[in-house]
Amino acid sequence: MPDVRSEMEAAAIGDKIYVVGGLNNGGKATNTVFIYDTKEDTWSLGTPMPLSLHHAGTTSFNEKLYVVGGYLDAWRPSNSLLIYDSKTDTWTNGHDMPTARGALTAQFVDGRLYAIGGFGSNTLSENEVYDPKTDTWETKVKMPTPREHLASAVIEDQLYLIGGRGEQVNLNSNEMYDYKTGSWIILDPLPTARSGLTASVLGGAIFVFGGESGLQTFEENESYLPGVGWFSQQPMPISRHGLASVTVENNIYVIGGGLIPGASFSGITEAYHNTVFKNIIKTLEIKEIEVSKPEPSLAENILEKGTETAKDVLEKGTEIGQSAIEKLAETKKIVDQKNLEAKEIVEQKGSEAIQEIEEIILGDDQMMYVGMGVIILIIIIAVIAVAARKKSKPEDL
Repeated sequence: MPDVRSEMEAAAIGDKIYVVGGLNNGGKATNTVFIYDTKEDTWSLGTPMPLSLHHAGTTSFNEKLYVVGGYLDAWRPSNSLLIYDSKTDTWTNGHDMPTARGALTAQFVDGRLYAIGGFGSNTLSENEVYDPKTDTWETKVKMPTPREHLASAVIEDQLYLIGGRGEQVNLNSNEMYDYKTGSWIILDPLPTARSGLTASVLGGAIFVFGGESGLQTFEENESYLPGVGWFSQQPMPISRHGLASVTVENNIYVIGGGLIPGASFSGITEAYHNTVFKNIIKTLEIKEIEVSKPEPSLAENILEKGTETAKDVLEKGTEIGQSAIEKLAETKKIVDQKNLEAKEIVEQKGSEAIQEIEEIILGDDQMMYVGMGVIILIIIIAVIAVAARKKSKPEDL
């Protein structure tokens, strides 16, 4: 870095890192903007901030830098919101934060700026949210553990708040805020309690660097993998506090900070490479094999038994199915035969019935003809008798 700084903040826009404000070698607040080009490994100056600040919260979103709160000269807490446009290299003022404070942390989650914790007249747990679309602030559920000089990081829209200081005591708190539910979850504590630390995300894990106590600065580099836990990593080459860290591609850049507790400063810039992170992945793969995967022999036995069972079921099913088909064929033959026999019986009985009916009809006709003949015969006899009577009787005179 071109000049020594401590308690400054940094954020990345593209492949450039913006380092803003902080305390200079004389312990004074500054308004400088240093820009580090990670591709060219060069530094340049940006337009200074409208205010000189240290211990501010700084983050980036949509190619803009947001600097919130911090301390003015004489350690006066500020509630300012300064917005830097990287395209035009200009600053504008956003709506003031509700609570003036420094030593806070700031992160964007789901398009909104979260300003959490810090110190005003006392240690704070405030959780205040800024919407850049409406330029308005909203108060959310407070952090469970009030603290200042803490670090933060975001993974998959979950906001993690790590370490810090409460009432002059270093803390190992690790708390996650879920913005969707508005709730806090207490997680596995940071292995080394410290304040004035910094955190960045690399490969799905949070890496926490440096920090201080009243007696020393820390070289610790501890990583947290959500859902798994903490891992000790390669320490920083130079221990310090009040430093900043930013991830660009596969590197975490660790910048500035004091070499001894209290007012101290440096211009150190170090890059932490992701090759170390592969050790975590390797460790997790080994753990997964040891904990969750069955022995190969057991897996083979299960596969073999399952295959045999499947074959048996298939064979039995085929046998049962074939038997059922044969039985259906036999049944069909019986039904067809019975249908044929029934048809023949019906036809035979029907023929007999018709014959009987015809015989009955024929018999009735014959009786009718006989009857008619008898009647005609009676009439003839009657006529003859009448005629005979007329011949035997004399005619009346």
